[in-house]
Amino acid sequence: YKIAFGMLLFLSVVFFSHNASAIAAKFCVTWKANYVDAGYGEDVGNSLGAYDWGARYSHAQLQKKVGSDYDTVWSGILDEYGCTLDYILLDSFATYRFRQGTKLERADARKIYVQHGVAPDYGATWVWLNNNFTTQDLSMPGLGTVIFNPSWNSPQTRVTVVSGQVLNNSDDLEYPDYTQTYVNTNPAKCTSTVSNYLNSGICIATDYSSDHLDHSHYKFVIGHEFGHRQANATNGPGGYIWGVEEGYGIKPYFTDYSPNTTTQHPCNCVDIAPSVCLQSRTAIGPAQVEGWAHFYGAALFNDRESDCHMGFWDKAWYYEGGIGGYVIDTTPPVYLNCAANPKWMENRCYADPDHTNRGTMLDWLNFYWNVWANGSHLFSVNEISNVWEGTTPGAEEGLVPYVGWLWDDLVWTVVVDQYPSNFAKQDQFIDKGDEAGVDY
Repeated sequence: YKIAFGMLLFLSVVFFSHNASAIAAKFCVTWKANYVDAGYGEDVGNSLGAYDWGARYSHAQLQKKVGSDYDTVWSGILDEYGCTLDYILLDSFATYRFRQGTKLERADARKIYVQHGVAPDYGATWVWLNNNFTTQDLSMPGLGTVIFNPSWNSPQTRVTVVSGQVLNNSDDLEYPDYTQTYVNTNPAKCTSTVSNYLNSGICIATDYSSDHLDHSHYKFVIGHEFGHRQANATNGPGGYIWGVEEGYGIKPYFTDYSPNTTTQHPCNCVDIAPSVCLQSRTAIGPAQVEGWAHFYGAALFNDRESDCHMGFWDKAWYYEGGIGGYVIDTTPPVYLNCAANPKWMENRCYADPDHTNRGTMLDWLNFYWNVWANGSHLFSVNEISNVWEGTTPGAEEGLVPYVGWLWDDLVWTVVVDQYPSNFAKQDQFIDKGDEAGVDY
């Protein structure tokens, strides 16, 4: 799918037969998009700068101008390359517009609406982009392909490109049948100043204030929020939260890190607001939930293989060497190896209180990636979701809503039960949990 998702390497030329008298055209269109979290080693979308990405699965229309109005003469859904499936007959000496929409749809009613409108009135304000032309512009009559590469580069186009990637991978990454997602890019209409997901709706923060980033320029942020949507639709990691407890939060246990809760440490970010990092030790539930969303975003842009790379959009610690040589990078994007297993909590966090029912987003991201991509008995995204669906999260020491799935419950209550005689499959789950340091 790397080729399908990449820039369409077409010349903007229409080729026609000299002998034909009728005009029949196939249309291919693109969205313009650029991302700052590119070039970190990921396999898809790995170059900086604005590109023309195929408008995959977008709704489209061909309209003919009649008087001062336009009549729709064809409507449909574009294919995985952003093209019409068939050739469309055109009248000579006529004016048309080919419209591409930020509503996307694939088979079995898998839909995504990208809008800039009023929440929660989802689906009402998705965008049409018009490409105007006359048949005289098409050089000569015949049979050919018309390519439009519109220059509009906006939060809507950038989100729509990632949405196309979600649908293109909807089988492997389990964006289920009959799932609809609404994405809003209007900061004035979102419920938070940061990107978030709640009740089938994604908000991508796009303000340019000094305190926040335009997340539409971060493909891994957009993919991350789709990870939450996927979990909600499948009861995967975190699926129980949405619609039950808004703002469950990633609240670090400050007393976990050092006797002085105001001391900066590789397991917190107390000097930075908000005081949570990729490696902050939290309750196990938020670590699993956010780690899953990180994984899903990574899987959209990395091949299913041993290595995994991404540009992380928030604060992260890294090790410079020597005694106490940890440095926090607060300038995103931050390079992240999403397949490495540093066992961050186990190796770098105080064990008083112990690690039971605790975790970090980084360790769980590493676990999900490696149980899915590394080994001889891999778990599919569907199988991982089934594990989490198979057990009920429990309250942790009264810290509701900081609920999570305890490791022993996941393994012995679900995995062993789902694969009673497949010991290699059990070992894949157990061994990757140990390697990532999430088996607490």
